Amino acid sequence: MNVGRRRIADELYAVGHAHDQTRSDRLERLRNVEPPTAELLGVLIRATGARRILELGTSNGYSTIWLADAAEATGGAVVSVDVDAVRTELANRYIANRERPLSVVAEMLGFSHSSAFSRWFKKRFGRSVSAWRADNHVKL
Repeated sequence: MNVGRRRIADELYAVGHAHDQTRSDRLERLRNVEPPTAELLGVLIRATGARRILELGTSNGYSTIWLADAAEATGGAVVSVDVDAVRTELANRYIANRERPLSVVAEMLGFSHSSAFSRWFKKRFGRSVSAWRADNHVKL
């Protein structure tokens, strides 16, 4: 994993861990996989040459970063289906920071490609992320 991607993964893990420490209800936690588990997932994808990876997620994209990194190595792609509203909350926070490039926002949210993030955003909110950012909305 390259240094930039690893930095994003480490940040997502730290945010998820800090978040979970403040939640007593298990269903309100992000429940990121632990770093050794995330690394093992990447090793398994590379070892098997997997090219089509489906992730059913309830978190902040931490494991998806690892899956996407491994998928890139095999020439594959990750489809991540979010089953929680957490991603919407995080998207709001990350997009509001205009200094953060949208490609970085996409990766932080666990999308394997910026185009997948753009499609998800437009489908979910009915407009492009660039249009939303240009209008300077506060909430999604």
